[in-house]
Amino acid sequence: MTSLSPLQRDLSATAVILFYVVGLVAICDALVQRAWISSSVSRKIVHIGAASWLLFWPLYSSPKDGPYWRLNVFVPVAKCLELFVKGAISRDPDDKDVRSMSRSGNPSELLLGPFQFTGVMTVVGLFFFRQNIGCLIMAAVGVGDGVAPIVGRRFGRNKYRSPLVPKNADVKSLEGSVGVCVGTIIGYYVFAMVVIPSEPLIPVSSVCRYALATAVVEGLSPSNIDNIAIPVSIFSLYRFQVL
Repeated sequence: MTSLSPLQRDLSATAVILFYVVGLVAICDALVQRAWISSSVSRKIVHIGAASWLLFWPLYSSPKDGPYWRLNVFVPVAKCLELFVKGAISRDPDDKDVRSMSRSGNPSELLLGPFQFTGVMTVVGLFFFRQNIGCLIMAAVGVGDGVAPIVGRRFGRNKYRSPLVPKNADVKSLEGSVGVCVGTIIGYYVFAMVVIPSEPLIPVSSVCRYALATAVVEGLSPSNIDNIAIPVSIFSLYRFQVL
């Protein structure tokens, strides 16, 4: 895209992201309808896939070339508004987003995790574009948190329940928490090496500590706020150099 103007380049990159996100949701919806995967697995595939939108950041122009790089949040903002309409206004239980993103098929659930997640994507895309902290936050809330329930359901044997959730809430597992750590670490390095290959990486020891912090927050947080609790916690730890 080097022969294009910054605006043309960034519009083209946004079109690629739009195609990617729409295709991802459509594929997951088709797999759920055919009963090849469960809605819970579909929800986490969409979760991880959406977090990976920052892998397209290298397609955008540099902030030095003008304001058009901010188009990287066009899809998250549009999806955020769409989820609000579908969860609060139309409330169609047969909608593809409800089938692929909700936990139980209730349209109002789109206003919880999915809505929060697109909000986090928007903040990261605007304020942490091509930065280590942006890669770290999306690795934690996207990959780590996304992998946790998949690993927990498949391998979870050692169960626990957070003291911060009701007694009838779903239990979590130590194996799932390990998945959070591993997913966060791998996700960060994949994102960082693709998005900011010329920038110094966060040291492995620090990334491991951030991953452990992510696992603790994910394990303790109620499921309807972890998409906010995780990025806020990671940003705070990073900003104040706690770890």
